[in-house]
Amino acid sequence: MQSNQSDLLRDSSFAVERVIDGIRERGARVAVLVLDACRDNPFAPRGARSGAMSGGLARVDAPEGVFVLMSAGAKQEALDRLSSDDREKNSVFTRIFLGELARPGQTLVQIAKATQVGVKNLAATVGFEQTPAYYDQVIGDIVLSEAPGEAPVANAPAPAVTVAQAEAPARQQVAALAPNPAAPALSEQLKLGAGAPIANFMRSNAGWTVTLSLPEPALAISWRLGEAGEFKPTGLLDTLDQRTGQRMPNPSFPLSSKAAATIIQVRYETPDGGSVGPFPIRFDPDVALFREQKQILEGMPTNWVEFGDAASGLIYFTTLVTYRCAIAELRYGLDSGQPLQRFDLPPCNAKDPFSIPPNARLFLKAPPKTRSVTVQITWRDGTQSEVSTIERN
Repeated sequence: MQSNQSDLLRDSSFAVERVIDGIRERGARVAVLVLDACRDNPFAPRGARSGAMSGGLARVDAPEGVFVLMSAGAKQEALDRLSSDDREKNSVFTRIFLGELARPGQTLVQIAKATQVGVKNLAATVGFEQTPAYYDQVIGDIVLSEAPGEAPVANAPAPAVTVAQAEAPARQQVAALAPNPAAPALSEQLKLGAGAPIANFMRSNAGWTVTLSLPEPALAISWRLGEAGEFKPTGLLDTLDQRTGQRMPNPSFPLSSKAAATIIQVRYETPDGGSVGPFPIRFDPDVALFREQKQILEGMPTNWVEFGDAASGLIYFTTLVTYRCAIAELRYGLDSGQPLQRFDLPPCNAKDPFSIPPNARLFLKAPPKTRSVTVQITWRDGTQSEVSTIERN
């Protein structure tokens, strides 16, 4: 019986390498794979994992031109739902990822990084550890959707996008970027884009992570705080950069959770021996925290609140409490009513922004027949969100 179950799993699954090879054989210059498939073997005996292995998918070694985003890290499992009462049709990873994918102007790396933070924090609200992983072997930056009014990114190809979906017990979504004959050669695009790097700031319980995106190949990256002092190298990754034939410089470096507002100076070394920069990058922890949490919440408006079981009448505001540092005021209404009732949130603790105080109010008790909730956020910058309506499934 066990042998038959293993055969069934093998015959109904897809090898990631086979999917990658199939896309590349069709002439795609860049391929983006999104794998929401980090699950245990559903056919394993009760109490056992997939064979002798731990849960989740193994690490993917992506070849050049391939970007892989996985719903959880190697050997981690991924949450389908936050609880038995979670009626959201998408998994925890997919609900965050779709929100980031819809935000224009982000590179693939920025989408992946923001998805990591969103999924990790949302999973942590139910005591689960899940951190999406990504493997980037794409040369240059890829922006799938330009922000309104912005010119195309100079160092990103302008490919057409086609999406193929494979239905299997381990669901896989594949986006293949087809070559665009009208686009300039990548080397020409990189020259056009030479200039200042872009910085992305992410907050965790350990502190800040600054991730840089450079417009051209580099052999080394260094940084310092303020106008004086020595530059600190970010170090090298155990990954070869096919553009230079050398180890790729680490694009990220940490800052303390206590870091104050300052100017970060960044410079990098090019393969021809030149030094570019330094470039000043403004860091304001209050602004960075607000932008990060607002971005996460804007990506998942249908998950701002969650219904408990019908008998309890409880409506949970856990997600909004977790990301409260972006919120000045929160109002709600029941059953299509205008969001006029205020839901009080605990104060933002910038030193530990994701923790929830023990006495925090996480839910309200509504009439058992309540079918929907309308929610509107007043952000800390004074703007307001659109009214989001969340319905009981």
